[in-house]
Parts: sequence; C-alpha cells; structure tokens
Amino acid sequence: MIEHPKEAIKEVEDKSLLPLIGEKEKELEAMLERTKAECEERIRVARTEAETYIKKAKEELPRLAQEKFEAGVKQIEQEAQNIVQAFQKEVQTLQKNAEKHLDDAKKVAIKLILPEIEKC
Repeated sequence: MIEHPKEAIKEVEDKSLLPLIGEKEKELEAMLERTKAECEERIRVARTEAETYIKKAKEELPRLAQEKFEAGVKQIEQEAQNIVQAFQKEVQTLQKNAEKHLDDAKKVAIKLILPEIEKC
C-alpha cells in the first residue's frame, strides 16, 4: 500500500506527459494571442489604408466629375458643329439648285411676258 499519497502523485506526474502537455498548451496559447494581436494590427492597418483611399477618392470625385462633364460638353459641341456643317452644305446645295431654277424661271418668265408686252 502507498504510504505517502503525495509522493505517489509526484512519481506519476514525473513519469507522465501532463507537464509537457501543459507547457505546450501555454506555448500554443501565447502563439494564439500573438497571432490574434498581429491579425488585429493588420486589420487596423488595412482599415486605415481603406479609409485613406476612400477619402482621396471622395476628394477626387468633383474633379473627375468636372473633367467628365467638360469632355461631354466638348463632344456635344463637336457633334453640334458637325451637324451645322452638314446643314451648311445642304443649304449651299439647295441654294445652288434654287439659283439654277431661278435662272430657268427667269427664262420661262421672259418667254411668257415678252409676247404679252409685245401685244401691248
């Protein structure tokens, strides 16, 4: 029979892996805490960078909108200029045709009016 229970427990603990397991658990817990802290720091840095990026993007929005607006206005002005030029060409063609028909109409009018004038 065991006379000294404390000595028996100590003897079992010495032969057991329990102290080693306990030590490894503590090491793992410490590693886990370091990893958690590192992850939290990385998240904090990422959030800060994201906030900075968003702030810069918001600051750039008015300039980008103005540039897009100005580019749109230039495009509309160019399209309007193209339409005006197309209409000017069409008007010139119509004017030439009208002048040609006017000459023909004058000739017809002279042929019709001269006999009437000669009768008078």
